Amino acid sequence: MARIIFLLLLTLFFHEMAFSKTCYVPTGLDKDATGDNKYSKLFGCDKYYISKYWDDFNMLKWNWNDGFGFHDVCNNDLPLGRMMNTIHALNITKNIKYKKSILNWAYDYAEGDIITLSMACGDGSLNARNTLSKVTFFMSGIYGEKSVIRRAGILLHEARHTRRIHNGWGNCPSGASCDSSWGYGGANQYHVLWLWWFGRHSKYTSEALKNDALRDARWRHDNRFNINPGKNI
Repeated sequence: MARIIFLLLLTLFFHEMAFSKTCYVPTGLDKDATGDNKYSKLFGCDKYYISKYWDDFNMLKWNWNDGFGFHDVCNNDLPLGRMMNTIHALNITKNIKYKKSILNWAYDYAEGDIITLSMACGDGSLNARNTLSKVTFFMSGIYGEKSVIRRAGILLHEARHTRRIHNGWGNCPSGASCDSSWGYGGANQYHVLWLWWFGRHSKYTSEALKNDALRDARWRHDNRFNINPGKNI
């Protein structure tokens, strides 16, 4: 058994190394359009929130060093600053008017089902990945015109993978990212639900970001399930 565990960990190590390469922060970032300027202002580089998010998601220096922003946490050009904005958006969008809404428990769910949150370059094929509850964001998930809200949806999506893997076996337009149905309760259901609730009932945001959430929700609703859920989004 020990040998099997060792081989599994060794495989995961080299799999991670395969995604390690030199990468660069894009230039000409439109941080108003992505919401990073807005959420960075709401975040306020508050030491309380920095410590809370760092600890809640068990973030480690060596995963966020070497140009990813460890020494410049509040620079929303860099991955760590953009991730802080992302986590903050997930945290502050609670709306007590709708007590059972996913807006009110998404943050707690995500931090509870992610052992550690890390960053890597990636090869452009994935936004993020959950490996045994370790969630790694890649540059394509942090940049690529991904808004703060879309990134927050991805974070929740990956957290859900701790309990539910995709089971659609490529039988929808999104290939390996398909879920069989809405009733499966997989990562795509959580993702669409959060985006819809954000688009309809979020607080401390803008109409542009609400509309962006609804656009993403509609696309995922139509392209991530073998059986179209038939929801009115």
